[in-house]
Amino acid sequence: MKSFLNKFFHKHDFMVESPEYAKEQLLAFLKEDYKKNGHPIEAFNIVGVRNSENIDKDVINDFLIYWAEDDVFVTRGTTESGVAYFLNKHIRNKKGTFTLNYGFHEKIWCIGIHKGYEAFVNDWEHCKPTKGWRDVNYNFVKDPTDIEVCDYFGINCHRAHPFKLLDKIGRYSAGCQVVRSNKDFQKFLVAFKSTSIYKNNKYATVNYKLYSYKEFPLQLISV
Repeated sequence: MKSFLNKFFHKHDFMVESPEYAKEQLLAFLKEDYKKNGHPIEAFNIVGVRNSENIDKDVINDFLIYWAEDDVFVTRGTTESGVAYFLNKHIRNKKGTFTLNYGFHEKIWCIGIHKGYEAFVNDWEHCKPTKGWRDVNYNFVKDPTDIEVCDYFGINCHRAHPFKLLDKIGRYSAGCQVVRSNKDFQKFLVAFKSTSIYKNNKYATVNYKLYSYKEFPLQLISV
């Protein structure tokens, strides 16, 4: 798997905003997986695919996806904290660096404001708390000494730089799920706002599922 992944990411230039993908096959996989695991399928759903290899190099090497009944959109991003939030003692969390758990997160976000601009936010008044773990020794891996947490930590889904396409996470994530391209992130917002769920309730929530790349059909994003 590792050799395949290296070839996969070498093949696809990360300065391209969005990867190509097999729309029908990807939608079929997501629908089947949600049904198999008993997850509700909403008019708008967000999915992340995490590759934890080279996390200590601060690379943007994950995928973020939104999908609906007959639509799916894939883009690049990160689902993990930047290296600065592990190594910089002045900005890292004293309780440990946060990482969102794999799996299904129900009603995790609604539309709100993140650092002055519109994004999907974990609003305590409308959303459920986030579940994850804290890397208490800041070594980039989950150890027995690390702690499981569940609360409102400001773990949002937002964009990175408003104009540039970066290849490093930098300080754009301290556990948030971050879309690398602002242009692509706007597509997420537009798609959600076009649903009747949002039109009828401005605080409508969004579900999120985070996969490991090992359990996700990456070949459907590499055609």
